Amino acid sequence: MKSFLVAFLLSSIQLLAQTAQPAVANTTRYVVILSGNKAGFQTTTVNPDGTLQVHYEFNDRGRGPNTDETITLDKNGVPVKLVSKGLDYMKAQVQETFSIENGKAQWKNRAESGEKQVSGGEFYSSVSGTPEDGRLSALAALKAPDHKLRLLPEGALAIEKKTELKLDVAGQQHTAVLYWLSGLGFTPSPLWLMDDGKLMAFVSSWQSQVPEGWESAIPAMTA
Repeated sequence: MKSFLVAFLLSSIQLLAQTAQPAVANTTRYVVILSGNKAGFQTTTVNPDGTLQVHYEFNDRGRGPNTDETITLDKNGVPVKLVSKGLDYMKAQVQETFSIENGKAQWKNRAESGEKQVSGGEFYSSVSGTPEDGRLSALAALKAPDHKLRLLPEGALAIEKKTELKLDVAGQQHTAVLYWLSGLGFTPSPLWLMDDGKLMAFVSSWQSQVPEGWESAIPAMTA
């Protein structure tokens, strides 16, 4: 009986120790390539409370952003709070905020300060955000009716799947899906999503951003 009680107490203590372990933040690191050379990086950290902490920087002949962004998402992956600080590409100060509370969206950036009543599901198009905003907007658009997402302050974003590419990265097989995002400019913006949207990539002959360790996949994705 005594040995049983000891074993029971030890197992209970072990279980309590396991459940008491603090949640660990999860960080993804990307590299920024300019004209074939590594020029910077982005880190995206998912904090234990679900908020995202993003750092983005690169050096383009003395220019380039150095920005920190904190993003709070709702259950559908749409930002309900955003704070961006640092320097933009031209080294101007960045101080951008966005929030939704009680059905009212409010934002302030270098271009404007405004507010608007919202019905839910609108995605704020930041002025000085990071590439992480592109991944989040693509995922939100894929969930939206007809794959079209209402934007704040104005406009709409549409997403269209173009092709898939099987990639071997460090001996592991991945499927990269190319999407076109329309509504952010005069021409569609290409964006790759991998591993069910957990990873992203932007590639071109001049500038690319891929998960660290994926540099060898850039030529195939560019082609």
